[in-house]
Amino acid sequence: MQNIKTNQSNILALSIVACLFLPLATGLAQIGCWHMDEASGITTADSCGTSNGNLSNGPVWIAGITGSAIAFNGTNQFVQLTQRVIGHNSRFTIEAWAKFNLSGPPLQTIYSESAYINEDIALRIVNPGTNSGTLQLYTSGNTPTTTSPAPISADAWHFLAATVRPFEGTILYVDGLSTITNASGGGVREAADVVAIGGYNNIRDGTLRLFKGAIDEVTVFNTNRSAAEIFTDYQRASLQIHPVFSFYAAIGTAYQVQATTNIADTNGWTILATNLTVTTIPEFFVDTTAPQPTQRFYRAVPQ
Repeated sequence: MQNIKTNQSNILALSIVACLFLPLATGLAQIGCWHMDEASGITTADSCGTSNGNLSNGPVWIAGITGSAIAFNGTNQFVQLTQRVIGHNSRFTIEAWAKFNLSGPPLQTIYSESAYINEDIALRIVNPGTNSGTLQLYTSGNTPTTTSPAPISADAWHFLAATVRPFEGTILYVDGLSTITNASGGGVREAADVVAIGGYNNIRDGTLRLFKGAIDEVTVFNTNRSAAEIFTDYQRASLQIHPVFSFYAAIGTAYQVQATTNIADTNGWTILATNLTVTTIPEFFVDTTAPQPTQRFYRAVPQ
């Protein structure tokens, strides 16, 4: 971080010099990690386990939260994983970045495990309506299905997570924050027979619940991530997407934000936003225009 004082005001700006992705620290708690950064081909690797994925029916590679991601058509595309992941674990966490499309199916699966003996898991978007849908962890057997009441906007990246504790229940998270706790159920799970990203295959009746949109950075843990850990996981990726610029000024001050890639060029400052008002101390500005990874210097100028 570097302090910059503009010659136009007494607003003190804190510049973000670099914005880089910080991956999750690897550890035994992670039993499945699909970063989907291959950018091409018909497979995606499990970087912390052995359940690599095969792209079925031609899902396409697009730009993701970091690196690349996989986009699905909601009709016949999914990633088939080669081995069970959660299996017998009754305590687990699923995290993923996803953005769904409203024109997709009413049940859009992000990650799923299905078994012949009716012990299924599916983290999915349900009831996409005019502008939004909701997050659900569908479970059969001893753990009841849990649905979040919080709306999730379509066609935008969201960090979605679910934790399950044996005999304590399920907690769902949207963009790092808990949205519902279901204290019922939670018992010993059985091994899964079919595991997938972007789809749920009920192997007992052949039902498919496919995702329309994009999925990136899927991680499965054999532990319960705490609320603080899940919020950190969300911040770790979300802050690398968009630099966050902070500065100090009086509440109510009107300002514009400027940026440059060369602080020595006095004429190289670009206006990013105008007629903004300071509402907090410090004030924060998220630069959604910055390429990733990037280096930029920022300043706030009063209006």
